[in-house]
Amino acid sequence: MAITPADVKARFPVLDAVEEAQLQLLIDDTRPFFNIERWGAFYPRGACLLVAHFWSMQQKVDKGETAPVHAITSRKAGEVQLNYASPSPLEMQDAWLAATSYGQQYLSLRKQVGFGALVV
Repeated sequence: MAITPADVKARFPVLDAVEEAQLQLLIDDTRPFFNIERWGAFYPRGACLLVAHFWSMQQKVDKGETAPVHAITSRKAGEVQLNYASPSPLEMQDAWLAATSYGQQYLSLRKQVGFGALVV
């Protein structure tokens, strides 16, 4: 049930120009993040989201955007001022995933998958 570069491109046409070999490397990079049996029907979307997230983050690094990602708690227009939240240790673990909309969607799916079976 592994995904392919074609699966990624079908879900995210913005990645159409990315070479298949590059997408395959990113797909390979996602494997440690998944227990395919546990993810079940969520796996294809989750894996494609994570590939798109990895690609987006690489684009930022390639452009020299290497600043840490933290939520902005306040802004000011005159004499530009931004205040950033300090994430908790648990949030820091996932902060890199929250840096793109793809990563945020992946986190949302991961939470749904993480609930697992409920015993009543």
